[in-house]
Amino acid sequence: MLALLNISDFRHLWVGQLMSTFGTWLLVIGVPLHVFDRTGSTAATGAAFVAETLPAIMFGPAAGVLVDRMDRRRVMMATDVVRALAVLSMLMVQDGTDIWIIYVAILVENGAAQLFRPSRQAIIPSLVASDERLPAANAMFGMIDGLVRLFGSVAGGIVYTASGFETLVVLDASSYLASAFGCYLIRHRAPRRRTSHVTMSSGAADLRAGLAHVWQERFLRGLLAVTALFYLANGALTSLLVPFARTQLHADALRFGYLLTALGLGYLAGTPLARLIIERFSTRTAVLISVPWLACCFGLAFGPRQYSLTVLAFALAGAPAVILLVAVSTAYQRQTPDSMLGRVATAFLTVEMTVSVVGAATGSSVAEETGLMPVIIASITVLVGLVLILPQLLPRPQTVPDPPPRSSSLPAARR
Repeated sequence: MLALLNISDFRHLWVGQLMSTFGTWLLVIGVPLHVFDRTGSTAATGAAFVAETLPAIMFGPAAGVLVDRMDRRRVMMATDVVRALAVLSMLMVQDGTDIWIIYVAILVENGAAQLFRPSRQAIIPSLVASDERLPAANAMFGMIDGLVRLFGSVAGGIVYTASGFETLVVLDASSYLASAFGCYLIRHRAPRRRTSHVTMSSGAADLRAGLAHVWQERFLRGLLAVTALFYLANGALTSLLVPFARTQLHADALRFGYLLTALGLGYLAGTPLARLIIERFSTRTAVLISVPWLACCFGLAFGPRQYSLTVLAFALAGAPAVILLVAVSTAYQRQTPDSMLGRVATAFLTVEMTVSVVGAATGSSVAEETGLMPVIIASITVLVGLVLILPQLLPRPQTVPDPPPRSSSLPAARR
């Protein structure tokens, strides 16, 4: 996997993403703390989460249409600059009455991210210039998630305590500018795309074409269903993680941080394993392995209600989580034409975010009435049910095989 860093364009994108993701994670830790410290309101703190997720639900489909009509490299550069400016505006907050500025900044930042994420997913096949390299390329971005989870949580808390929220803001904005510079260094140039004005009718037609591709490809259709069911259950469990750690495991902030660190270690261990499974077998096999593995880990994490077992379960869950992420990304990248890859990537990302929000909102609200454990049991039951229907959702490899590697027309200097 690390040999991909010898491809200069991929290296520029990957290093930029490592920096910007780390910077973003600092604010993921810092914003809730800052909002609560300024307002003392749990509702105000929860509103920050809504501001983070709302753009994906509202703008995701439209973003995919734009990504497929525009130069993806330039889109990533522009959105990184917009996100840096949005984050810097948080410095204007003086007291609790100005907290709305943070919400607006988060909306703008995550609205721009709806253009960046599908652009990145869509440009990866062009940068590595071979379908055979896609599992390793996607695993490399999974490695970023592991590194950030491993070090970002601790770093965010340390910087917030030692230097304050303003330092986190400046670091995050700087990381976005570093990512923009990395995109600027990318030498790959996509073929000229159509530049006709986007109207409501043409945009809707493009969107329908992308969704039709997902629906017509049986494997992608089943994979989208797997994504929806998994993230529905995962969203509910995630929303209850802090209350579960506090009330059932009696974990303080430090012990809770160890849970995230264990998950980060699992992510790192899973990245080479994801590449190995997909390259040696198939994306279907990777999904069939990862989902039951995750269901078992969730059962171990939330069932016995022992802190040591929960830490172990989180460490074991990181690997299948990366395997699932890499398998899904690799599958739709391989089975989608470049001209509509932005729309298809956005479809998966939008479904993922939407059902996660639904799961989190439903799980937390129902838990208020029934307690934690009934919701946790119901969520794990959904995962077990998903495991049972996986063979029906995903066709056998011989029915829809992974296509042969596409040949590259890129000169060696650009690779």
